[in-house]
Amino acid sequence: MAKAALTQEQWAEVRRLRYELDLTTETIAARMGVHPRTIERRAVSEGWLLRAPGPKKPKDPSAFEAFTVAARRKLIQRLYKAMDTKLNLMERRMKTQLTNLRKAGSDLPSADHERDARAFGTIIKNIDQVKEMQADLERVAGGQPATAADAELFAEADRFRREIAERLARFIPPAR
Repeated sequence: MAKAALTQEQWAEVRRLRYELDLTTETIAARMGVHPRTIERRAVSEGWLLRAPGPKKPKDPSAFEAFTVAARRKLIQRLYKAMDTKLNLMERRMKTQLTNLRKAGSDLPSADHERDARAFGTIIKNIDQVKEMQADLERVAGGQPATAADAELFAEADRFRREIAERLARFIPPAR
């Protein structure tokens, strides 16, 4: 048995709730005892606006900040892993080149030397930028990791930095 249709006064109330109070369709439907799709169909057929025009209600800034900090932490972790992967690929390619060059008894073309130097320079710049991002994040978080997960992230980032620096040092001779 189907529920009786809403009266014109009830539809006016639905529209008011939707327009002025910015309630969800589900909330209004539960109040009025109808299916949410019924309200959605009526809104589309009559061209109702979703909400009153004007500025949106302000969001809780602490929730946004927490989301931003968490997202930046994940991004930093992903960037370190991406740099590590790139460095692994470069090392593999260089090992293969060395093996092939030893067999052939020749030297690497200067274009390859230049490409490798640019690639190392890019990785070093990327490390600096990610370190800067992490420093900004630490300042936002008060300089101290807020949770054990944060402390682990910072420690992991430091391990990545040290490991990448050591690997780069193997390819770049020390300054004299």
